[in-house]
Amino acid sequence: MKKIFFLTLTSALILSCDKEPIVSEVNYDETPYLLDIGSFPEPPLPGDNKLTNAKVALGKMLFFEKKLSKDNTQSCGSCHVQENGFSDINKFSVGVEGLEGKRQAMAIFNMAWHTNEFFWDGRAHLLRDQALM
Repeated sequence: MKKIFFLTLTSALILSCDKEPIVSEVNYDETPYLLDIGSFPEPPLPGDNKLTNAKVALGKMLFFEKKLSKDNTQSCGSCHVQENGFSDINKFSVGVEGLEGKRQAMAIFNMAWHTNEFFWDGRAHLLRDQALM
């Protein structure tokens, strides 16, 4: 009798739980991001990757996401610190596992007008290339 009661109770609990719906479609919001540049000239943004509110929000989330690092301890924002003008005040940036690198993370600002490639040696042409390196 106890087994039947336990099985009935367990079954009732399992069946009463809401299951998350299976996502079969994602609606992408293509609302353009309004870049307020004041009196600066129009930046040469890539035509194949238009700025949208959703992409800007995603970019901010990824910039501060530590799960993208080798050991889940650092984000881009760990070295490019917003309070320091998105720069690193250390002589040499500290990387994963607390190891000091050979260079200081470059300050990043006005990147919409940036034409000098990425990394100190310019080995990445676009930010999306740099992110994969």
